[in-house]
Amino acid sequence: MASICKSARCFTIIPLSHLFSVRIVNGPHGIIPTGRISHGVGSTFLRSMTSAITADPGEEQMLEDPRISETPTGVPEMAEEEEADQAQSMEGTIKPKVRRGKSKYPTDPVDNLCQIMASRRWSSRLEHTMKLAVPTLTHDIVTQVLDKAETAAQAYKFFKWAGKTGFKHDKFTYFTIVEILGRAKKLNAARTLVFEMPKKGVQWSDDVFNSLVKSYGKMGIVMESVKIFDKMKELGVKYTVLAYNNFFSALVRSGRTAMAKRYYNRMLKDGLKPDMFTYNILIRGFCMSSKMDSAQRFLNDMITSGRGPTIVTFNTLIDGFCKVGRLEDALKVFNQIKEKELTPDVVTYTTLIKGYCKQHRADEALKCFQEMVMQGVNPDRVTYIALIPGLCEAQKMDEAQKLLNEMVERNFAPNAPLFNALIDGHCKAGNLEEAIDALGQMAKLEISADITTYNTLIVGLFYRGEFDKSIKIFDELLQKGVLPDPGSNDSATFDTYYPMLKYLCEQGQTQKAEELFRKLLKKGAQDASVFNTIIIGHCKEGTPEAGFELLNIMLRKNLSLDSETYNVLIESFLCKGLPAEAKYTLDKMMESGHLPTASTFRSVIDVLYSDGRFQTASRVMKCMLEKDIKENFDLIPKILETLLDRGHVEEVFDRLELMSGKGCAPDLNKLSNDLCEKGKAFTACQLLQFALQKNCNIKAATYDTVLSGLCADGKANHAFYLLFRITKKGSRFPTLSCYETLISSLQAEGKTEQAELVSSRFMGKSSKGKEVEKKAN
Repeated sequence: MASICKSARCFTIIPLSHLFSVRIVNGPHGIIPTGRISHGVGSTFLRSMTSAITADPGEEQMLEDPRISETPTGVPEMAEEEEADQAQSMEGTIKPKVRRGKSKYPTDPVDNLCQIMASRRWSSRLEHTMKLAVPTLTHDIVTQVLDKAETAAQAYKFFKWAGKTGFKHDKFTYFTIVEILGRAKKLNAARTLVFEMPKKGVQWSDDVFNSLVKSYGKMGIVMESVKIFDKMKELGVKYTVLAYNNFFSALVRSGRTAMAKRYYNRMLKDGLKPDMFTYNILIRGFCMSSKMDSAQRFLNDMITSGRGPTIVTFNTLIDGFCKVGRLEDALKVFNQIKEKELTPDVVTYTTLIKGYCKQHRADEALKCFQEMVMQGVNPDRVTYIALIPGLCEAQKMDEAQKLLNEMVERNFAPNAPLFNALIDGHCKAGNLEEAIDALGQMAKLEISADITTYNTLIVGLFYRGEFDKSIKIFDELLQKGVLPDPGSNDSATFDTYYPMLKYLCEQGQTQKAEELFRKLLKKGAQDASVFNTIIIGHCKEGTPEAGFELLNIMLRKNLSLDSETYNVLIESFLCKGLPAEAKYTLDKMMESGHLPTASTFRSVIDVLYSDGRFQTASRVMKCMLEKDIKENFDLIPKILETLLDRGHVEEVFDRLELMSGKGCAPDLNKLSNDLCEKGKAFTACQLLQFALQKNCNIKAATYDTVLSGLCADGKANHAFYLLFRITKKGSRFPTLSCYETLISSLQAEGKTEQAELVSSRFMGKSSKGKEVEKKAN
């Protein structure tokens, strides 16, 4: 290795061995150089190298602060001083250094250290600067620097560095850093410091454990609080009332009231007497969990112990009883306040007023307010906000308006929900002008009307028949951009325009409703319920085509109609004689996962069949069968018959096979007989061949009818081959008269050999008949 010596005009490479004699060894903190260091150029380099290789990386990893990521800055003043030292050492003497100019650091050691830490990234060089700035640390300095540190990570590093300088931490500095780390949610580091205290010669105190228990509780890691609290006893740290109070706070905050009760009993066994804070914490916790009977018992214990409840205790209980609807019990507690010669405050009365309003007892709430004023307790903003909506709900609008004016005179700012309640009350009372005036009053007070405000007015005006005014407000809603931006799904917005659109549809003005709704679509609003309402409105008004357009918009937006709307739209198309549109809608309904009713299927099939769309009707019939709908089968034989008549034999066989698998096959006997009656014996013959193949139950009379029909139609040859298939399957045989008819028909058609075979096989054998039988088989 070598170093570079700078002069005014040249650079000289100097071996490091000429500057200092060192050797590298393993130290307790890693590799360090040892030996004699020569004064001059090499001393600065070696010190910086030593700092670099002996830095402790563990502290950097224990706490990470996002703020500690800046590029480190040097210390120009130190560098200049060191170069001066080097120059003087080469002359053989070192003169005392005289600092010139004003130092950039404060003279107060605490502020000095804080400013140094805030000026650059933490490093060994920064530690060196702090050591020079404040050579001796005291407990007061350390505690104040910890409190003033910019971040928990900075405080933690200072705490660790202070310990390395020879400063001995005590339980107060440990408590300070544990509190800081707890607030910053760095609980692993805080826990590590607490359990290292004995190794550092510092005795444990309950304060540091209390701090850990409290911090874990605030973060919701309750079981860790339990472990720490139980560990205190194992480590010999005595429990105090404060320790139990912190622990109870952690438990009840997470709703673990049963565990809090067990530890409360343990506290009593340990001989510790709960104080006022203990009872208040437990009572509040049980009230938060709505366990009011247990909270009442703690109040009784508190009174018995002589640690009398305060007004805060009573207020907590009253609030708990009111929230669970036990207003009578809340009033009993209120009477206890007077018995204890305590004075109810504004919180007491406001809580009772809330309880009365919650149970719709506005008269009693108003009396409570009046008693409050008579007792010299001034209502605050929360009191008015609690009482006025309750009065509006009870239609006591004069009193509500009077209190609102009083509230404004006392410089308490109303909010939008309060005005919403006022507007709603006026609308329900039919005071539409007053409702609109309330909207103007909001503007004067610079209170922004929210979506609920407009919703309340629109609905109120609509239900009172003020259609034009409500439309005007709705237009104002659009112009002001109160609607959400495209892509948002604000349910409050849908609640705003849905009543109005529904009202329009009910009044036969669906087209107007659609116009308004399309404006909303441009703003990005989309709600399936509104689509459903408007589509149904179009269908009722006989314009399903308009509803059909909205259906296509819904499909593009990946929205789905409900089942009722699909059924209404399909029926509307069918009534207008538009079976193709009805079929398309039916398909989309099934694709959306909805199941059409049996009557819907039948209606579509019937109209398609009547329109001459026989195969389309057959496909709908197939869908119905696949959906396991086995009702309204009266059209099926007619469809099958028509398909057979038109030569779609394979399609008929496919439907019959599907029906057989579903256990709802039609009566093939009746179907065959009906075909024969209509002179379609050959079609009936094809049907019987399928029946024979599938081993269906066919009556002998059916065979007679089909064979006779074939003979009558001049198709004796087909009858002959059908007869032999019947006999081959071992089915029921036709009657004797049927054989005679068949023989006569065969002979008439010149089929003497076949006639001889039938005669010999079924009416007496002959040699010629045997030969023909072989050919037939």
